[in-house]
Amino acid sequence: MGERDSLSIQLNLRTLSVDKLDENTNRNTPVTFRVNVKFDETSRKVEETTVEFGITVSTEPNIARFGVEGLAVVKGKAEDIERVFAAPPDSKVPNLLFEIYDRLYTAVYVTSSILDVPCPSPLLLRSGVEGEKPVEAAQAEQSGVEKGADGVVGMKAGVTRASGGASPESATPQGSQ
Repeated sequence: MGERDSLSIQLNLRTLSVDKLDENTNRNTPVTFRVNVKFDETSRKVEETTVEFGITVSTEPNIARFGVEGLAVVKGKAEDIERVFAAPPDSKVPNLLFEIYDRLYTAVYVTSSILDVPCPSPLLLRSGVEGEKPVEAAQAEQSGVEKGADGVVGMKAGVTRASGGASPESATPQGSQ
């Protein structure tokens, strides 16, 4: 994300949930993951922006749902804050979403293992793992990212998994703190 010395991102979680919706399935059941994201800027100061967020990852067939809601408080220089809310040139996904997902992935992996449901890849929002399409490719097929005056309003994307769940080797969070 660039220079991080002058930037801090604090996550204040309200809800973290994983629901098993079908008892006749397990972590090896082949699924497609669907991602729905909501960002709502609630406060903006010179060197601080607060965003309310919600991320839901569901499966097709409908066997599991992962959800997280909370606040992200981004502090730093104005140009660094803008960079966090921007998407990389090769993506439509804002850098802040990558950061949130990376930090929360360990909890998603552990709870999906306990409930014996397929786990999304730690790279779900990036380029995917074997048998997956990048989120950007899936966005072209679906609704894509909706941008409002304050930035990203919502995103829906699908990522197809050929293998079912993430393997322990691929489950190491990337860039988490």
